[in-house]
Order: sequence, then C-alpha cells, then structure tokens
Amino acid sequence: MKLEDCSKEELIHFIKRNSFCGPSDLEFEVMMFRSEMASMKSGAEGIRACDALGEYTGLLAPFEGRGWEDVPDEIISKASEALKNYEIHTKRAEKYRKQYDAIHKRIDELLYVRETR
Repeated sequence: MKLEDCSKEELIHFIKRNSFCGPSDLEFEVMMFRSEMASMKSGAEGIRACDALGEYTGLLAPFEGRGWEDVPDEIISKASEALKNYEIHTKRAEKYRKQYDAIHKRIDELLYVRETR
C-alpha cells in the first residue's frame, strides 16, 4: 500500500500512532515541505517565463533593425502572445517566491524558539 492510497483520516491516525515528535517539530517539517514545493513551483514558472521570452525574441530577431510595418501580422500576434505568457509566468514565479519568503520567516521563528529552549 502507498501513502497515496490512504484517506486523510488514515494518514492522521498513522502519524499520531507513529510520530515521536512534538507539535513544533511537525510544524517545522511541514514548513520545510511547503518551502520545497514553493521553491520548485517558482523555479518551474521561471523556466516557463524564460522559454516564453526566448520565443518572443526568436520571433522578432529576423526583423531586428526594421520597422514594425515590415513584421508580418502573424509574427506580431505570436510575439504578443509569447510576451503575455512571459508576464503570466513571471507573476506566478513572484507569487511562489513570496510564499517561499513567508514560509522561511516562519521557519526562522521556529528555529529561534528551538535555540532558546
């Protein structure tokens, strides 16, 4: 059986019966997991943003030094869509980065409590 096959209640029961850590340790471990997830999501969105920006510049590179009137409407449309995707993924990456920062603020607080015990 995999953990994924268990219900929420079953997982809670298992954790309570088999956990040797206190509530602050649980919070610390959960915060570390959330930190990792936020970091991975931010990185993935950053990669998508870079890909979109690369598509944008790749589409317009052949027309460098020319006026916009020389760029076909289809290319302008695709470049505009790529730029929108860049902005979307950049905003998502920033959202996850802010989550990461907030999580690490809490982790720092938990570590400070541990040190002062």
